[in-house]
Amino acid sequence: MSEIVSPKSVEDRVYRIVAELFTIPIQNVTLESSPDTIAEWDSVGHLNLVLTLEKEFGVRFSTQQIDQLSNVRKIVGLLTQMNTGN
Repeated sequence: MSEIVSPKSVEDRVYRIVAELFTIPIQNVTLESSPDTIAEWDSVGHLNLVLTLEKEFGVRFSTQQIDQLSNVRKIVGLLTQMNTGN
């Protein structure tokens, strides 16, 4: 069972992952960051992001959920929901 983490903790971890994975300064990551705002966030980058998030948070995304992960806000929201069991 996943440990319950605060939404802010989830947000901080997602920001760090996005910054490291796409090699951008963490200050440039916002809730609105997406493939439209990060050049390196292409289809391969999205797959790598999904795999990294699954490993970091100990979750598995469904195909439908993966399609919904279109920006950092949606990623944080889904991970928060999954980690609180809602």
